[in-house]
Amino acid sequence: MAVPQPGTRGKQITDQQHLQRRQFLRYLALGSSSWYLSQAQPLAGGEAAAQHNIVRKPRPALQTVAVQISVNGQLRADLAETQQELPLRVDGRLKYVEQLRPATTNRLTAIRHYERAEAEIEIAQQLTQSRLAADHRHIICGGGDRGDELFAAQGPLTRDELDLIDIPGNSAQWWRLLPTKPVKVGDAWFLDRAAVKALLRLEAISKWAVRCKLQAVAGQSLSVAIAGTVEGAAGGAASQIRIDGSFQVDLKLQQVAELKLRIWEDRQMGHAQPGFKIEAQVHAIANPLADSSPAAKVVTETPSSEFHTPQDDLLLLSFQASQGGFQLLHDRRWRVLADTPEVSILRCVQRGQLVAQANVSRLADRGNKPVWTPTQLEKKVRTSLGDKFTRIVDSEQRQDGRGYRILRIRAAGAAEDVKLLWTYWYLADRQGGQVSLVITHEQKHAALLADTDRSFADSVRISARVADDPRTQANVRATRPTAVK
Repeated sequence: MAVPQPGTRGKQITDQQHLQRRQFLRYLALGSSSWYLSQAQPLAGGEAAAQHNIVRKPRPALQTVAVQISVNGQLRADLAETQQELPLRVDGRLKYVEQLRPATTNRLTAIRHYERAEAEIEIAQQLTQSRLAADHRHIICGGGDRGDELFAAQGPLTRDELDLIDIPGNSAQWWRLLPTKPVKVGDAWFLDRAAVKALLRLEAISKWAVRCKLQAVAGQSLSVAIAGTVEGAAGGAASQIRIDGSFQVDLKLQQVAELKLRIWEDRQMGHAQPGFKIEAQVHAIANPLADSSPAAKVVTETPSSEFHTPQDDLLLLSFQASQGGFQLLHDRRWRVLADTPEVSILRCVQRGQLVAQANVSRLADRGNKPVWTPTQLEKKVRTSLGDKFTRIVDSEQRQDGRGYRILRIRAAGAAEDVKLLWTYWYLADRQGGQVSLVITHEQKHAALLADTDRSFADSVRISARVADDPRTQANVRATRPTAVK
């Protein structure tokens, strides 16, 4: 479950911050060593000698999973050009039926149906609720390039819905916590990079030391302690993490049945996300479910074709402007930086690099006035760019299957010696609605974006405006950011 985002801006890491990071990690490593010593227990001879074959591999399962997650800490955000730390609290509850289907020796797909998915989020005493839509409760985990993407079989999720269910301790990845060979009480093993990334939902890891230790046996249950430190990144923002906790392994099923995890995370601000310093607690329990159970049918009857090669559009995210009168689809590299009645701003971040910015505005309805002409749009582009403008690269006009009149102009120029490209889109429907879309990026990033601007424009749906509402400010995620350079 990702931390909510009221807005952010990029931040350079100084030498002093590098020093603080090394000191932070050394402190965490020492703390983890002390934790291991404090957890050491005397072993009986028989227990110490017994080998338990819980070797790591994806195994089929049908189960119900209940998850509780709580977060407390401080959110770091840029508000009105001033960095602030805002008190943060999140309480989330998830419950779902899950079928695990091994795909290969190192890949597993989970088919889920959520009975419950909701969270209460409080930032600076402002309370909001997040819920999974009724028509997005059938979720598949796996099938994309990474193998652990979550998507809805019924259509694209919103970013808020994805953040609600994409939590640390994903049950579809529990098999990665197990050792690579049989173990006895007192044995320890370290998690590999893939396991740590999956456990903590990180995009990249540079340093990690996460250790598991088989502590005890009680009947058909093994108790394993887990602790360690991690340095990585998510959404392009550096993160320092310490974890400790435990998990229970069902010896008969050779699978993890329960996970308790405490996470301390200090994340820097990114190009499109706030920073935070939090303590999170995750408690998840899985119980086997009989194939004959009525609840099992909703997942067992899902055909393999839905997840082995998911359609690209299912991995997209849906964005609905709070008051702007439009919606669109975007890939998961894009995050909403601002959502105000005047403009919605999204930023594309890939591997920690700011790639592009998109500004989308619902223009005033034109009434009886004609739609813009290519000449009018070009004039507006030249006026908007001013002395940054160099030349018009190309342009087009057309009418599509939605009945929208579409104009596009791509212009080249420079700002502060950085070569830039601006792609201006104008869309008008037959009822008088109009939308402006401007995508800005450095010329060197053109290949990373490919046809993103066209995909944005083709997915736009112009809708009725929402009437002015005093609650609008609760939906504003950021003040107007600085321009992309």
